[in-house]
Formats: sequence, structure tokens, C-alpha cells
Amino acid sequence: RLNTTINAPHNSVDVITSNWERPDETDDVFDKIGSGMSESSGIFTFPATGIYFVSFIARWYGNGNTSAANHIYLDATVDNVNYTTVAQSAMKVENSGQATVIAQTMIDITDVSNRKMRFKYYAGNLNQQVLGNTAKNETFLTFIRLADT
Repeated sequence: RLNTTINAPHNSVDVITSNWERPDETDDVFDKIGSGMSESSGIFTFPATGIYFVSFIARWYGNGNTSAANHIYLDATVDNVNYTTVAQSAMKVENSGQATVIAQTMIDITDVSNRKMRFKYYAGNLNQQVLGNTAKNETFLTFIRLADT
């Protein structure tokens, strides 16, 4: 999950390169099977080959301005260099309201060294925020390995 809020610049598509964490509270019911995903500078590496379901859920806050559409993107690479957007979603965010935006995909990971993912956002107006929290999921990712490739 994102552990802190991002003040999103207007009119710029940006990769979330920091502040990702696994839930770590002592009373948290989260656990992973196996080694789980790894992340470095916003690039996510899969622990094993297979078919994965990937979900990106972002909680936006209008912070005083209405935005016609705040976007989120799931990007994937097959060569560890060039990324392509494989899923995208957007939603209007009212003046001081909040909105939850969800984008999901399935991805075939045949090579854990070269097939990776990253996650981006775009604010359609000034002062928009992507909400993060170290104590609960507000903006977060889910990776579920479904089957062998």
C-alpha cells in the first residue's frame, strides 16, 4: 500500500516511485504466501512465473478543487525497459470529496527478470491528492497468482 499521501501535480502523468509498503501492523490480518512481490523505485518484480491478477485501487481527494477525471494506470514491460499501459481507469473527483478508482488486469509472467510492472497517476486539476496511510489500505495493490503460465 501507499504509506503517505501524494500531492499530485496537475497535467502530469507520474510513476509512484516511493512510499510503497506491505501492511505491517501487529494486529493486521494480512499475510503473503511465499516470498511475495518485491519493489524498488516503483518497479514491481514477481516472485515466480505464472498468470497473475493485478489490481490497483487509488483513493483520490479533491482538496478544494473539482477534477473532471483523475486517472490511474497499470504499466507492464516484457523487456525490463519499455513500458506499456495495460489498464487504466478514471473518475470525477468533486471539490472536497473523495473517489475510489480501480484498474485491474491479468498478466502472464513468463520471465521474472524482464516482465515487471509499475503504477502511475494523473490529476485532472490542481491540488488533487492520492491518499496514502501507513495504518490502513487507502491506495493499494493486490497481486494474486492464479495459475502456471
